[in-house]
Amino acid sequence: MAASFSQIKTVTAQSFRLFVLTINRMLALSVFKKTKGTGSAYNKALKTTPFGRSDAFTRGGFAIMPHVTAPLSLMLAASIRKYMKIKPLLFIALLSVFSANAQVQITTVNGSPDELKIKSDLEALHKQFDLTPWIYTQKVQIDEEARTPHSHPVLTMSTQPEYLASKTKLLSTYLHEQFHWHVIINGKPTKEAFRSRIKEFFPNFKTGHPFGSRDAGSTLSHIIVCYLEYVALSELVGQDKALENITTNGYYTWVYKTVGNPENKKVLDSLLKEFGLEFRERSS
Repeated sequence: MAASFSQIKTVTAQSFRLFVLTINRMLALSVFKKTKGTGSAYNKALKTTPFGRSDAFTRGGFAIMPHVTAPLSLMLAASIRKYMKIKPLLFIALLSVFSANAQVQITTVNGSPDELKIKSDLEALHKQFDLTPWIYTQKVQIDEEARTPHSHPVLTMSTQPEYLASKTKLLSTYLHEQFHWHVIINGKPTKEAFRSRIKEFFPNFKTGHPFGSRDAGSTLSHIIVCYLEYVALSELVGQDKALENITTNGYYTWVYKTVGNPENKKVLDSLLKEFGLEFRERSS
């Protein structure tokens, strides 16, 4: 139920961004419907990503339109200015309604004490930090029976001791799984081209535990996912703490050593831009 005007006290930067993303999605959907399944707008919506074909308008919740076209953004800006000038109270009311409906939904599978602890810590992290720029799926579940965290089909966090003991470890891994969604939703090349391009710069990669993932393709993909994780975590907790966090993980040791090496920063940054995955320009 929408809050009454008297109940609306403040409009935070995070709430404003959530509102903008929601309106952005609504405008994009209207454009999508007008294409009737044909034309360039439809082709951009249903695009090939590094992990297969993805419906960019419906996958991953509200934060899935960072690549919106300029005319659409201008429409959004004009609409916001109109409401700010003519109907400020209505604008604030809409803001509160959309913000309330755009929150991440965190659930537990079994309701055990460990699952509830992880759920509580994740909710606390969302309050402590503005994680909006890195939320690509809204549905999150905690499952103590999961061997490891994973991103699909539903982002699932496990209850390993390191996550129960350290909110930084929990935050880092949570971002990691969100970035798997980012790569699927927003990545430009095909899966084969994506991995082949990364291999050009990192031909001597290591696979298998604890160095990398189970095979070559997944290890190459994780170079980008883990770098995104490192960059975002650095913005939140500082680069030194972020580097300490990723280099003390007992898995993907070669991958994390590679992305944490400052000598690789230039090429990794260029790959993010090439693949359409650079978020720092949009959030600055």
